[in-house]
Amino acid sequence: MGRYAVPCVNWLRAARGQIAAVAVIALTAGAVYTPTASAASGTTFYSSSGSGYRLSGRWFDYIETEVQLPTNAECAQLYRVVHPGAFSVSAGLGNPNPSVQLVISDIPTSTRCGRYTAKLDHDGTVTLGPFAMSPGDKIRMWVLYAPNSPLISGQHSVSGHLLNLTRGDGTTIGDLASTTYTTAQVIGGFGSFSEPSGKFRAFEFTGSAAETYTGHKGTFTGP
Repeated sequence: MGRYAVPCVNWLRAARGQIAAVAVIALTAGAVYTPTASAASGTTFYSSSGSGYRLSGRWFDYIETEVQLPTNAECAQLYRVVHPGAFSVSAGLGNPNPSVQLVISDIPTSTRCGRYTAKLDHDGTVTLGPFAMSPGDKIRMWVLYAPNSPLISGQHSVSGHLLNLTRGDGTTIGDLASTTYTTAQVIGGFGSFSEPSGKFRAFEFTGSAAETYTGHKGTFTGP
């Protein structure tokens, strides 16, 4: 597959809210802790199943982030935390709960990563995307809702995009929606959780940002 180019969409540049880099660290059986970053403009949230940043406002149509996938050695550590479950990283839009999410997940083994997979989860409808990934690859992922796109059955285009910055190729997973998104979030998640022997960084999101399509920046609350 050739290099995937970000489409030039004129209506996307109305407003932009930056989210600082966030590291998701497996800490105890009761919580997954996300350290607060001083430059963040999103609210941190965390639970026993995942943590990340969430922006609240109106008319979100774009969320992006970059993440380096865990290496085989890190997957072996994650296995001791999540076994027999999976872990995932995601970027998505919601109203207010997550509605359309681009998700990369893996079920690790005791010695290495399993097989990374990508999917678009839109209100429970899951579409898998063919996308080659290896442990340690750096991935850019973004979700785009195009409210000015041509109507199809009364709905507009919503899509998830993946670009493997290590390999130089990418893919797009498309769907349709007609809604107003009031939240944008990046999340590191765990299918199950148990107490690790010590804390370690599981994921780190960098270069994260959200955009609106009306010029209204919305209400961004910081930690």
